[in-house]
Amino acid sequence: MLFRSETVDGKNQIVWHNKPGNFLHVWSLDADWIWQSSSGNINPFSPEAFELEASFQSDLNRDGVIG
Repeated sequence: MLFRSETVDGKNQIVWHNKPGNFLHVWSLDADWIWQSSSGNINPFSPEAFELEASFQSDLNRDGVIG
């Protein structure tokens, strides 16, 4: 499982790439990095995933391109 943490638009977030299931999952955290909520099962090649890549400045789906 690959993950990346960032403060995006003033919000602490972690994005996970579940390799066996091949989906992305996002956690939202408070100022102390304590879990608050989550959303997920995002197709890593969807428009939503490309936005996450741009926000996290990371190639989350490993296709060689960010965004």
